[in-house]
Amino acid sequence: MVKQSSTKGILIKQRAFDSSELMKKMEPHKIIRRSNQIVTLYDDKIINKSEKSDKYGILEFSQLISNNLPLIEKVVKPVQYDLTLQRGIQQLKLYSEKMMEDGEVFQRMFTLFSSSNGLYPMHFNAGLFRQVCSNGLILGTAESFSSSSKHFTKSIDQKIQMLQASLPTFEEEIEDQLQVLRKLKIESVSLRKIYKGLLQSKASEPRKTAVKRVEKLSEMLQNSSSDAIDFHLSFEQKRGLKRPLELIEESKFTADIQVPKIQILNCYTESFNNRLHAINWRENQRIKELLLEGV
Repeated sequence: MVKQSSTKGILIKQRAFDSSELMKKMEPHKIIRRSNQIVTLYDDKIINKSEKSDKYGILEFSQLISNNLPLIEKVVKPVQYDLTLQRGIQQLKLYSEKMMEDGEVFQRMFTLFSSSNGLYPMHFNAGLFRQVCSNGLILGTAESFSSSSKHFTKSIDQKIQMLQASLPTFEEEIEDQLQVLRKLKIESVSLRKIYKGLLQSKASEPRKTAVKRVEKLSEMLQNSSSDAIDFHLSFEQKRGLKRPLELIEESKFTADIQVPKIQILNCYTESFNNRLHAINWRENQRIKELLLEGV
């Protein structure tokens, strides 16, 4: 699937990987500085302008891919890719051959995400993509294979060097994530504990944002086509599932539920599936920390 607009850029989904074709799609994308602005272009059409000081460096995404694609190809062995070059967002996802894990189909995934509008930092990481409901499992990779950086001039080269140094450990990171998945499949957790953890927020974050996270998980646990709770529940447990804030407050009309950790991970990830990678990755980090707390 390819969607293209001269005013927005280009979006490619589920395309068979071909390095020459990928670079042809990348070539029209340019990021330049004009006075106090960072300007993003595709096919010589402006798709984004952002007011930025001289301290904000330019990470030329097409050049970054061109310089590092041979090494990325060597370790990821991609068979498929997604490419987003729209407005001020740049994202490349590469997928390896499908693999079976405990009866489910996964693909190894490498993601490189950046922005020229200053809203999101550069991300790169290894992950597992679950072939159910397009539910990507990006299991908060270890620091050795994950990085995030604002585009300040002094940090860009350092982050690119980190990317190059991390790539050879791609398979090791994927294996570590598989071990985490296997552990989550045999352990359960209190739903009240997870809801309470998700409700915790930074002082600068509105409470309604944290509440929305809890409500999203509650909704997916009830309605996910692949991972909804399907075991018998009492009236009090059903009420606690449908009214998470009452469950957190330990109302006498609600009762806690022990839920498989893998089910929590799958449903929470699915609830953020259509969001930008930077948001998806952040929320995956959040739920993984809760699920592995005390382990």
